[in-house]
Amino acid sequence: MAAREIGIDTFDIQVAKIREDPLGGPWFRAWQEADQMRAEFLVSLARQLLPLDVIPTGPADALGMGPDWRPHAALDWTWQALRHHVDAQRA
Repeated sequence: MAAREIGIDTFDIQVAKIREDPLGGPWFRAWQEADQMRAEFLVSLARQLLPLDVIPTGPADALGMGPDWRPHAALDWTWQALRHHVDAQRA
């Protein structure tokens, strides 16, 4: 966070950490440094690295917490960040 505050770009470092641990990597921090081109890259990376086939959709009674939910949490950062990039394109 300090690097970001003083203008140091850490995007490549964040991506390297995501590649090392896709489910626990710093998706949030990478999205904080994403412009349109980087956003497209992060979406591609998420599609490549996250186990999308094990993330069910639809209603459930589960709380959605714990180690079984790591794929969901990793994908959530992408879903949340995409909203900002889609809104910026529409403006």
